Amino acid sequence: MHFHPKSTWIVGNFTRCAFIALAIFAMMATATLGVDAAEGQPEQNKANHAKKETVRDRLWLWSHLAGSYNGLFNLQGNSNVSPEAAAADLGIKNICMVRFGGKPVPSDFAASMKDFGSLDHVAWSIVGDGSTHQTNAQDDLKAVLALKQNFGNLSAAVLDDFFVPPHNGVQGSRISLEELKNIQTKLHKHGLKLWVVLYDHQLDWDIGEYLKYCDVVTFWTWKSENLARLKTNFEKAKRLADGKPIMAGCYLYDFGNQKPISVSHMKSQCKEYSRWLDSGEIEGIIFCGSCVADLDLEAVKWTKEWIESVGDKTINTQNPGQ
Repeated sequence: MHFHPKSTWIVGNFTRCAFIALAIFAMMATATLGVDAAEGQPEQNKANHAKKETVRDRLWLWSHLAGSYNGLFNLQGNSNVSPEAAAADLGIKNICMVRFGGKPVPSDFAASMKDFGSLDHVAWSIVGDGSTHQTNAQDDLKAVLALKQNFGNLSAAVLDDFFVPPHNGVQGSRISLEELKNIQTKLHKHGLKLWVVLYDHQLDWDIGEYLKYCDVVTFWTWKSENLARLKTNFEKAKRLADGKPIMAGCYLYDFGNQKPISVSHMKSQCKEYSRWLDSGEIEGIIFCGSCVADLDLEAVKWTKEWIESVGDKTINTQNPGQ
């Protein structure tokens, strides 16, 4: 067979081009599969390669300015520990910073936030405790949104002591439903979630409409004797939350009865919360609070040891923390 010189050039170039194309294709395939192939089968359960979360990742410390509880709740001794120091001592990496007795004022939020740079996540109140008198939440909200611009570890805003007893059949709250809707919208635009406090004695109140505009429900048992009904009350809280994430609140002191909480109560709570954390029924545990962390309380000592023993255990990563 005779080939025209040009035909020979075409065939030769086609052979080289084909070889180059195949080589490039192989390189692209390797790059596409690279990381997965190195770790296992291609596209194999990407969730398996995600960072494993530990119990410690889901623990939070409810916090106020140092000394906020001094002289209150029949506490013995004075506390001087700061929120970040209390968290470090307990082995906790996330805090909820909440105004107590009106402090800190919104203009001082940034000064406090500067001390929280080593923490993984911070949630900050826009409605403070019941002794923080607010006619609205706008000043607090404005200050919290300003924090978000400079502090990447701010992840949520908190409504503390939000619900008030119904009056004449009408459910009460510390801000209106319309303001709540507006607040949630603004927070979402800044990448922040809205948390709300729910107590066990509020479970029969007509609060469902308000919870629609909150992203996370934090559930608390105010008096230690009511922990006997923890499972039943938690089921009620889940129905009220209607699928929203729930954080379990855990007191380091029996504030409702103004006395120390027993270690047995701490053990039973944490056992249940650990199970719910693993099953995905709760997103995390919030210990309250920083202002008793340096007091001579058996519950605090036990909790510190418990965190040390379980903190680095891996939990169910299908339910990412807030």
